[in-house]
Amino acid sequence: VEAANRWPLLTEEDEAAVLDVIRHGDLSTHTVIGSLEADYRRYFGVEHALAHCNGTAALLAAYFALELQPGDEVLVPSATFWASVLPLLWVGGIPVFCESETEQLGLDPEDVERRISPRTRAIMIVHLWGMPSRLEALLDIARRHDLKVIEDDSHAQGAKWRGQWCGT
Repeated sequence: VEAANRWPLLTEEDEAAVLDVIRHGDLSTHTVIGSLEADYRRYFGVEHALAHCNGTAALLAAYFALELQPGDEVLVPSATFWASVLPLLWVGGIPVFCESETEQLGLDPEDVERRISPRTRAIMIVHLWGMPSRLEALLDIARRHDLKVIEDDSHAQGAKWRGQWCGT
């Protein structure tokens, strides 16, 4: 197997660093977590960054932050990773699946607008394969209809749409 096709090998230094965090006993407040969050804030030029154990947990936190009520609808892409939608179900929300557009692979803004109902509370934008969704059009729809926006940027860290970092 070619070296370029293999996962990087973990070193003893990597293992020691992980064990240090685990032995600390409180993963959320270990200094390495604070450093990671500070690095994200600096890199993306944002005021807040909160590390989670995985993207699913981060999305669950975002859905909780929206204070969705059972039966509230969130517009989601029909082509996405399951973790973009599962946390919505855990909080009692209803996913309304929207079509993806062919160029950027994200939500089709025209289909999103067609599927808005009186129960719609938010739009879940997922940037897949490192390709930013059409943020300008989707954010305009959200503004006009007073909808909240969640961006799942887990598959496009560092991607930009017209000069703006995805996820910010």
